[in-house]
Amino acid sequence: MPGMHRALLTALVLAGVAAPLRADRQSIEEVLEAARAAREAERASLRPEVESILAGVLEASAEHNQREVDRLRKKIVDLGTGAGLVLIDMLDPGLNAPLGIERRAREAAQVLGSMHGMALLPPLLAIAEEGSLEGRPRAIAVLGHWPDPAIVGPRLERIYESGRQRDREAALSALAQLGGESAERVFASALSSTDRDRVEQALIELGRFPDPELAVLVGPLIEDLERCAEFLAPLLDFFAGQPSELTVERAASLLVLVAARKLSDEQSVELLERLGTFDLDLRDELDERLEVLQGIQRRSVAEAASVCRARLGDAKALRSLEDYYTDRIDNSRDKEDPKPYGARAQMYLRVGRPKKAERDFDRAIVLDGGWGGFVDRDYYIGLARARAQQGKLSPAAKALEAAKLNQKEREQLAGDGDFAELVDSRYGTVLTEG
Repeated sequence: MPGMHRALLTALVLAGVAAPLRADRQSIEEVLEAARAAREAERASLRPEVESILAGVLEASAEHNQREVDRLRKKIVDLGTGAGLVLIDMLDPGLNAPLGIERRAREAAQVLGSMHGMALLPPLLAIAEEGSLEGRPRAIAVLGHWPDPAIVGPRLERIYESGRQRDREAALSALAQLGGESAERVFASALSSTDRDRVEQALIELGRFPDPELAVLVGPLIEDLERCAEFLAPLLDFFAGQPSELTVERAASLLVLVAARKLSDEQSVELLERLGTFDLDLRDELDERLEVLQGIQRRSVAEAASVCRARLGDAKALRSLEDYYTDRIDNSRDKEDPKPYGARAQMYLRVGRPKKAERDFDRAIVLDGGWGGFVDRDYYIGLARARAQQGKLSPAAKALEAAKLNQKEREQLAGDGDFAELVDSRYGTVLTEG
């Protein structure tokens, strides 16, 4: 009997404890369900307003009214997490969505980058990992703006390691923005990879999103001149984004590639002219190596070395270039020949003198028109570039109109940094519309 009493007592005690536990569990579930219901109700109530504001954003964007775009985007952000959930519903319309729906999805991603309510994270991660071919990269890009790398970094790292090519590229870009331990592991792996595409993309992304802690990972590649030669173009893009990483000593070491013929003449010219765009002191080994390159027999490379020195502040190099091209004008048999003026104009662009370039392009156009009315389009494009570099956007657009560009040329120039301000202005339609 004592054993039966103990068993009965135990059962009664457990029943007494279990009852409030079941009640507590039920009350928690009810609270969570009520919260979900409230969130869904908020989402439904906000949907018409969010859709209306987003339509206004797209309209303002088409009119290149950036101030209005920014104002309306902030208005959506201020509506809170419920508005963010509405945007997430628009984020992945699937493949082959109509153009208007696709534009709305891209704009939704832009706004979501400024919204960080925790309720947004699960659906964003779900799209990033399981969405459509178009939706996944878009959600991954949004996650790149998340304020806590420790939360989303490991998930992005997993996508980079096992995802499809496009998802990996999006994850690498997002990690470059996030930083943190996951980003360090991924970029260290990418930069040491034997996969050329991975190395190139890593350098480009680190240039787009400067982060001193990630930039140090590029050090071993920079010290390896063979790899510098192999990845010259993306390495220069990296330095353009993180100019503090290009020291005078590193610039001088890169010139060894030119002297040792590790680069083609075309690559050597690109290296020299891009080095001239950095804020470097013309001293020590850099000065000495540029002086040597000015005297070599490879004409295009020697001239590029002079251009580099001129851009870095060497007045003697600038005078030498001006004298050379002015002599070509003075000694031309045909004083009405536009080519010498066009050549000097191009030189002025290369050394960062757009005002003088504009004057010479104007002269070349006048002379070329006198040869039968047909003007070389390169003169108009050069004139537009010189004007755009001076911030003369309306005159630059007029020069581009006169060039009568085809679709491929418009697309190419629209992606050119010299025309970035023009493209973002109300005159940008000269390049963005047919």
